[in-house]
Amino acid sequence: MVVAWPDRIAFPLLNLKSIDRRALTLLCELSRGVHPDADSAVAAVDSSDEHLHKIARKLVNRGWVKRVPATAVAHSTALRAQNVGDTASVSVGDVIRMDAPLTFRVSGTHFDYVAHDGQVLLSLSIDELLCLPALTRPTRLDTAHTQINNPGDMPQSDLLALSARLRRAGLLHHAQPQDTSLVHGDVKRLQQAAFAEAAAHADALEQERERVTGRQRVNVVPVSFTNGPPLALGLIFAFAAAQQSGVLTEAFAFRHDWEWDEARLQVYAARPAIYLCSAYVWSHLDVLAVAAAVKQQSPQSLVII
Repeated sequence: MVVAWPDRIAFPLLNLKSIDRRALTLLCELSRGVHPDADSAVAAVDSSDEHLHKIARKLVNRGWVKRVPATAVAHSTALRAQNVGDTASVSVGDVIRMDAPLTFRVSGTHFDYVAHDGQVLLSLSIDELLCLPALTRPTRLDTAHTQINNPGDMPQSDLLALSARLRRAGLLHHAQPQDTSLVHGDVKRLQQAAFAEAAAHADALEQERERVTGRQRVNVVPVSFTNGPPLALGLIFAFAAAQQSGVLTEAFAFRHDWEWDEARLQVYAARPAIYLCSAYVWSHLDVLAVAAAVKQQSPQSLVII
């Protein structure tokens, strides 16, 4: 699996936060099922590239590359043929934004976006995949084209067709023009500041409750790297807090610090707590890093992933 982020394509299974065209080509070669071994797949890209050899060795050692009969390898070619040529829903002057992060499965020479029911909704070439980071923030299509690393690899007409396919798959939307006074980094900082202020207010309320009742509750801390409150953890917290008219809230403080703030770990680790972690393909490395830091600073705490 590879993941499209706003500024890069990542391969989290090997802890690679950024992966280039040559490495993506190697993944395709390994997926095609035509090479007798990993070295042959590397040679098809560039046998002199030691970085590619390291990637191939890691994949083999971890059991993610296996020898299978050629007839067992199937790819979504029919869907690729259906995904070509419709540009009716997007025009060059539109301001658009693609959802991110998005996870793609390697499938032969292409990368497939697969729905929860297993249906392949979109299949992209390497050139198309490498265009995605330029579409993840509100932008005009012609502006996005200039932000592609090698614009010559993707004519603007092809980028327009790709955008239409993303839109049909429900992954790209029309957006409002971005206010230049509030860029992405500013929005992120404002969001973090809002969560930090809410967390400090919750701390004060909990301290007052302890003073009045004389009882100290166990913190239940959410660990999430989504943009805003995570739905799954929110549902779990709401369900637990409502059990038997709120009986669990007598012993547990269900924190609403929905965005993980590393600076608050010292506050949380002052006493044993329960950490409920929301992990995705694109965030599991961050979650594992938090789990390790928690156990180092508070060995008696319970971490649930």
